Amino acid sequence: MWEGMKDEMRIVHYTLVKPFVDGNSESPKILTEERQREVIAEAAEQQDGLFAEEVRWWHEAYNDMMGDMRRQIGACHH
Repeated sequence: MWEGMKDEMRIVHYTLVKPFVDGNSESPKILTEERQREVIAEAAEQQDGLFAEEVRWWHEAYNDMMGDMRRQIGACHH
């Protein structure tokens, strides 16, 4: 079913593996780019890599967004 639907999907709800949350942190925070890469790699390996493809989708969308909005997002850090 997954293979048949993935070309039509527009929204993916990350329930078990979240490539954007630092599991080593007690409270949510904006991650450095280096830590973000580490969190993404860790997420892709969770559950024996079961969600690696979805993590990759999120990473691609994140990179696209950062390409468009890096300056505005960077202003939020100050």
